[in-house]
Amino acid sequence: MVSRTLDRGLRVRRPDLDEDLPAGPATFDDEFELHGTRVDHADVEVPDAVGTLAKVIVGGTSLAGSRFGKLELEDSRFEATDLSNAAWPEVVARRVEFLRCRGVGWRCDFALAGDVYLQGCRLDYAMIDVKRVRGLLVLDDCSLREASLSGDLSKVVFTGCDLTGADFQATVADGCDLRGSTLDRVRGLLNLRGAKIDPQQLMAVAAQLATSAGLVIVED
Repeated sequence: MVSRTLDRGLRVRRPDLDEDLPAGPATFDDEFELHGTRVDHADVEVPDAVGTLAKVIVGGTSLAGSRFGKLELEDSRFEATDLSNAAWPEVVARRVEFLRCRGVGWRCDFALAGDVYLQGCRLDYAMIDVKRVRGLLVLDDCSLREASLSGDLSKVVFTGCDLTGADFQATVADGCDLRGSTLDRVRGLLNLRGAKIDPQQLMAVAAQLATSAGLVIVED
């Protein structure tokens, strides 16, 4: 299994994919199953449809506003896909990548994230909840301004992300890695006990931490 090597010696397993897949449209109806194909156009015909994508590349298409029930994703990749305002309330993802996707207002609840990698995605105002992570869930160079991030963040890594105004409602955060990301005006800092930050970030969040702790900053 091929792995993507990240800074700090971290590794996340990549999808086991054939890059030379046959391309075509896909229709997501009541219950669907796609295997070994490249989706260049998608129609979501039924709200709350449930299904599986295995060894699938979804590229350059729109799933904006899509409403799924349960989604199982395995060894798949989404490239330059529009996920804006989509609602995916139960996602089981194993070795899945999201590259350069637009997900403004995307709601995604990961029942399981097993080696999931998001890179260069715009996820402002997104709502991402994590129930369980196996391996790592990595967000690399993503914009998460005003996003809501909740659940078990203990194996979530943010590298070079813009988290300005993000709201953290973590149930567990021990091991969450925030180093190298922008933390201006972040909310829910006290829910991030055990998360890793760097010295530069400490200066940025010091006043917010003091305010969250109920301290009053007085200038003479």
